[in-house]
Amino acid sequence: MSAGIGDLTQIPVTTRPTQAIPALGKGVTVTLYNTDLTNNVYVSYQQWFTPGNLNSIPIRPLQSVPFDASKPLYIAAQATGQANVLVLPGATQIQPSPADAAASINALGLATSANQVTTLAAVNAPAYGPATLARQITQESNIPANIAVTGVPALNLKSTVTAANAVTIAAGATQALTAVTGINQPAYNLHLTATAGGASTQPWYTVTIKWVDTASGFTVQVDAYTAYMSGTSNVLSTVIAGPTDADQCQISVTNGDTVSMTLNTAFFVLSSRTNYTTDVVYQYWTTASQPAIPTFQLGNSLSVPTGKVLFEVTRSLGIGLTTSPRYALPVYSGQVHIHFDGTGSNNWDVPIFESVNGTVLWRTTLSGAPALTNAIAIFPRVPISLQFTNNGSVSGNLNCMISAL
Repeated sequence: MSAGIGDLTQIPVTTRPTQAIPALGKGVTVTLYNTDLTNNVYVSYQQWFTPGNLNSIPIRPLQSVPFDASKPLYIAAQATGQANVLVLPGATQIQPSPADAAASINALGLATSANQVTTLAAVNAPAYGPATLARQITQESNIPANIAVTGVPALNLKSTVTAANAVTIAAGATQALTAVTGINQPAYNLHLTATAGGASTQPWYTVTIKWVDTASGFTVQVDAYTAYMSGTSNVLSTVIAGPTDADQCQISVTNGDTVSMTLNTAFFVLSSRTNYTTDVVYQYWTTASQPAIPTFQLGNSLSVPTGKVLFEVTRSLGIGLTTSPRYALPVYSGQVHIHFDGTGSNNWDVPIFESVNGTVLWRTTLSGAPALTNAIAIFPRVPISLQFTNNGSVSGNLNCMISAL
């Protein structure tokens, strides 16, 4: 084969063996044109190459590519039944005719006038046509009206599960509650009420929340919260809320008391609230005053303490006396402001305890009369108690208020 214009030819290409084009001479270019409508052919300078590997170049359907013909070229097809490859020595390119291009589009199943007419007919069918358009126009007025009455559906969706009802838990025992499954909302709210039995000495219980991914079986998050019980027949509610961490929630309650307790209610509410970035816990009550907590004194607290007064007391205290029993605060997790002032004494001691283990969380000791302090502290999610001691030489009056921030 030479570089003369009369040596134009067509080569029928197969998958194997490769078809050869001998070297045409130094500086000679040969253009190869793939006449197939749907399949590639591959060109290489290596005789026994595999179509599609790194040392081969594809020529796509109805595409031409010029090559250096100073050394032999080898051609192989992508699939059997491949059409001819045109060999044009000295040429630079060749363009397919509009008819060939249309035939390739049709063979590849791309958009054609025929299949677009079919699709248009389907769109204009009764299921998609004027009747649907009329319904859409109607919804333009119905949707705003429905939202005005019921709220935005995505923000209004919620469900409630009763996890426990009148369950007795022995001293030191743990009770598993009904598991909540199929969780598909971003937030939860767990509401519990519990009462202590007679002769209570440690009136608190711990709620453990375990989040489980049911697809894998993995436990992805575990949280624990400890709160006070109220005296028998009094209701002190505990609220735990936050983001959901998996599609199943397993809840258990451990009685920290030395006598049996009653878990009156436990409700698990799913909601679409998205403003929870972390878990929160607090206690509240609906009676006029805070329900009694066994073995503790009570100050004056607001019934819903979040963002308000957690504790307030005014009293007189004699020389060398300590308030006993301690004062109990409703459980609250977060920053608080502590105000204390004492008069008539030259030494006041005010410790705040974590009630379960008796650890001192915050303390101030003041000298002089009058004595005044204001401080910011952080309460953990555990029961809190405090007491006052007059270590002065005279009786005194004290005022203390703790407010949630």
